[in-house]
Amino acid sequence: MGNIKAVLFDLDGTLLDNYDVYFCAWTHVLNQYGVRLTKKEFYAHGGISHQNMLKMFLKDKYDELQKENKINCATKQLLEKCCCILPGKSNIMPYARETLFALKANGIKIAIVSATPKKIVEQGIDLLDVRNIIDFYISNEDVIDHKPHPECYLLAKNKYGLKAKECIVIEDSPAGINAGKRAKMNVIAVKGMCDEEKIKSAKPNYIFNNLKEIGEMIIRLNE
Repeated sequence: MGNIKAVLFDLDGTLLDNYDVYFCAWTHVLNQYGVRLTKKEFYAHGGISHQNMLKMFLKDKYDELQKENKINCATKQLLEKCCCILPGKSNIMPYARETLFALKANGIKIAIVSATPKKIVEQGIDLLDVRNIIDFYISNEDVIDHKPHPECYLLAKNKYGLKAKECIVIEDSPAGINAGKRAKMNVIAVKGMCDEEKIKSAKPNYIFNNLKEIGEMIIRLNE
């Protein structure tokens, strides 16, 4: 797994500790539609796009709301609520910035590949304060099919003009791990809010406790 030229990072749950904040936003919006969401249910679907999560959580109400042209309203409410509370309450994952800067200093390209909307991704990048070291980001608005579909990672690879084996994906959720694997890339999982057994069942190439361990391994492999 040497000769790594680019590392493709998921954002939420990987670089940012913000699942609890997302949960607050989701419960606020879903409550208006009579849906009660538990943390266990929410964390079980980490890494999936907002559109797909709405379909999942609204269930039979989704078609009804779609007929009434209210899905766009729910999506807009969710985006507004997330943008309102995420910047002030999200935390940076341990070693996130240090790892990003260390990889960049060692000549490794860095991109962020997220399943969330562009506005939220940009807020996250600003919180991390890494606009000057990432090459680009991909949001759920840049692709048609979302994680666990590999389109987002294939798009990142093509933007760089690299081969799949020259990229490594860093993820925290089964959906993201599966997206990276389906793109034929090596995938490293970092332990976080997602259920560890579900992470293992997705079969990433490696599982690490934190981003520091991941960054050190990648740099060591490239020596």
